[in-house]
Amino acid sequence: MENLENIIPIEKYHTIENFSDLVGNRNVFGENGILYKMYKKNILRHIILWGPPGVGKTTTARLIKKLFNCNFIEKNSVNLSTKEIHSIAKEAKNLKKFNTKTVLFIDEIHRLSKSQQDSLLKYVEEEIFILVAATTENPSFYIISPLLSRSFVIKLKYPSKDEIQDFIKKFIKKIPMNFNINEKIIEKIAQYSIGDIRRVFRLLEIVLINDIKTEKEFEETITLIPNYQKTGDDHYELISAIQKSIRSSDVDATILWISKMLKSGEDPRYILRRLIRTAMEDIGLADPTAINIAINSYKAYEILGSPEGDIAIYFLAIYLALSPKSNSVESAQLKALEIIEKNPSIEIPLFLRNAPTKLLKDLGYKKDYKYDHNYPNFISDQKCLPEEFYNIELYIPKESGFEKKLKERKNIIDRIKGYNKYRNNLSK
Repeated sequence: MENLENIIPIEKYHTIENFSDLVGNRNVFGENGILYKMYKKNILRHIILWGPPGVGKTTTARLIKKLFNCNFIEKNSVNLSTKEIHSIAKEAKNLKKFNTKTVLFIDEIHRLSKSQQDSLLKYVEEEIFILVAATTENPSFYIISPLLSRSFVIKLKYPSKDEIQDFIKKFIKKIPMNFNINEKIIEKIAQYSIGDIRRVFRLLEIVLINDIKTEKEFEETITLIPNYQKTGDDHYELISAIQKSIRSSDVDATILWISKMLKSGEDPRYILRRLIRTAMEDIGLADPTAINIAINSYKAYEILGSPEGDIAIYFLAIYLALSPKSNSVESAQLKALEIIEKNPSIEIPLFLRNAPTKLLKDLGYKKDYKYDHNYPNFISDQKCLPEEFYNIELYIPKESGFEKKLKERKNIIDRIKGYNKYRNNLSK
């Protein structure tokens, strides 16, 4: 039986010889997974491993080195120059003559500049070396399209809580000492590791060193550090989940994702700014008061600060989630911008223009302009669109909340102005 000081670090007892030794991501590493099939057929293609920190990207790359028996060169993008890329390619060309494959593994490939990625492209196209890359960022935004289109993008996710628990139970049997750990502690380790196997090892060591036997002892000893990147995919995926939950009127999901984001250390002001945008984009004119409530919630947070002011976020989010929904304002904006983009020289009708000089009056500026306050209901039959655009309808109110009333009023206005006959002809 070994002493404790000879046991730590305990990850030395976690040997990885095959894809079956990796935890989670069975859709990638299992018998029907893409990497497993590549291995069985001895075919290795360009691969981009995408996933959060601690999910096993580097471990996967190093396993590829072992399984494919290749010349494996590992580089971090921070220290990789264009000159070195050319040097690696030269070495790979020479080895290729002897039927030896070279794999260039680039960690944090998203940090490479466009010119550095361009220098990789030629060698990737010609199969001079096999590119295996790792990134925590969405490859669509950080990797040039030609490189992306020639690679298999493999998304790795954190193992589930159950997968972590199964791994712990098997792993502790490899440790050469009497390591008694109950099911509740294993469950706590799985929970606090948040899917990161490196954290599992650290938490197991803490349990060993402190001889932790109960849940209470564990809770008193361990501090949960959320696994969250404020500038990475976690950041954008969580805020996306919040807005989409509000849009879907799912109030409980909205509360849950906001709580996760706040617990992860996000700036409450960022969440509130996104909720203000949501009030305009997804609630819109179905409830015009939503934007006022959103702005006042932001002000309330600024007055109170955290943690007292955090309730302003929940106050606003619950209101937005349960509000009637309409995206008619954003739809109108996008349609109008598209028309302007296609017709950049669109002319303003002369009667809408100012005529501060005699010359402009003689040219017809402001001629026949109708002052709407002089007409019944303060609406004239004056059409302010250019004639060729009489048939367009940019703002289409929804049958939702307050916007029902706006729709009724718009229908009256369109009848007075005579737009309806043009739009009806368009729809026939």
